[in-house]
Amino acid sequence: MERTILGSSGLSVSPIAFGTWQLSPRFWGEQSKGDAIAAMKLAFDKGINFFDTADAYGDGYAETVLGEAIKDLPRDEVVIATKFFNHFNPDASRYPDLSRDYLIARCEASLKRLGVETIDLVLLHFYDELTPLAEVADTLKTLRAQGKIQAIGVSNHNVEQTRAQRCFGPYAVTQPPYSLIDHGIESDLLPYCQAEDMGVMVYSP
Repeated sequence: MERTILGSSGLSVSPIAFGTWQLSPRFWGEQSKGDAIAAMKLAFDKGINFFDTADAYGDGYAETVLGEAIKDLPRDEVVIATKFFNHFNPDASRYPDLSRDYLIARCEASLKRLGVETIDLVLLHFYDELTPLAEVADTLKTLRAQGKIQAIGVSNHNVEQTRAQRCFGPYAVTQPPYSLIDHGIESDLLPYCQAEDMGVMVYSP
């Protein structure tokens, strides 16, 4: 399968990514872990090197399964994207929290679940109106300087939110929803990203 460079991130990825949103038993029901791992390995064998997950998918379960699937694959040929946004409470409730200490803790937990030393791409899963944008960007820069993440981006941000984030940090990728029903990004976000050399990885909800 061909590869494409994801904007200014420098990441060389397959045009199709393997998403792991389905590995959330609380929302989508129980699924076979063995089947999921087999599917991920088959995708890699067919040329897909880009795997998209989030700490919110199954409250970490999706990352754990992905970590098991890639442990025997050549690390330099796999590109992993994960996402942070939620603070998880013991009762399974959540609230937005990209504060410095919690973001660092979530990154450490994801590294452990994935079984890697570096996450190739970290995305802010949603726009956090509670944490100062400068604090979020500074934390991500620190994690990148420590070698724990490589590239950073945003997910589910509109063009105004994306511009605001990029005033403070080197966000190189965006992940918006896009489908025949929801194609509003064609009029604003996509032209903005093209002008700014920002990578775009769309998903269809």
